[in-house]
Amino acid sequence: MGGKTTFCHEYKNEMLAGIPNLKWIDIIRDPRAMHASGLTGHYSFSLNRLSQMWWRTYVQTSLAAKARFSQRYLLVRYEDMITQRQQTLERIADFLGLQDFNYVDWERNCDITMSDGRRFGSNSSFNDNNEVIDGRLQSTEGVHFDPRPLARWKTVLSEEQKQLLTLINRRYIGKMGYEDMPIRYTPRLLLQAAAVGACYLAGVSPLSHRTNRVLRRLLALVQNRRDGSD
Repeated sequence: MGGKTTFCHEYKNEMLAGIPNLKWIDIIRDPRAMHASGLTGHYSFSLNRLSQMWWRTYVQTSLAAKARFSQRYLLVRYEDMITQRQQTLERIADFLGLQDFNYVDWERNCDITMSDGRRFGSNSSFNDNNEVIDGRLQSTEGVHFDPRPLARWKTVLSEEQKQLLTLINRRYIGKMGYEDMPIRYTPRLLLQAAAVGACYLAGVSPLSHRTNRVLRRLLALVQNRRDGSD
């Protein structure tokens, strides 16, 4: 059974506790890369509509599951599946007890042709063997996974977005082995982080339109006071 939802963390510990033979694999990604993907993908989330606290909560529940169900829970970084494919997939196969897993066969089967004859290429990290590099169309036959999009958040996100997402997730960014960055503690940044944290503690989703309106008013108030003091 597989699921692709951003809310798996809400029930995975209960399912692992209730189903003794259940095995669970979570895939996690750098929160800034996830946010950049949301901004440029099908959903076009604004910074406040994409719940900044979700990733931190996800890691918290994942680490709890890893500690409690160490033999039946596996946490995998998305980046490792792109840059260290064989090692990561063999670890997954071993976790699932797939003794006949063959990485070479798996890599060869990545040449996927869809029913309409087009090659699969809907994921930015999956290379469709026919891409533009340095302004020229080039063949990259046999190179199925492209690591370059993993760092795309560094150019897609604004400096303010990178600062906020790093600040509120900093503790777990380090725990998961992701890149830290220097924080410039401005009043605006601290207010944004405090607003997100207050939503989390109060059980109010940062997705709430009301929350967004309150945050915008607070930010405007701070900006007006700063302008008046100049």
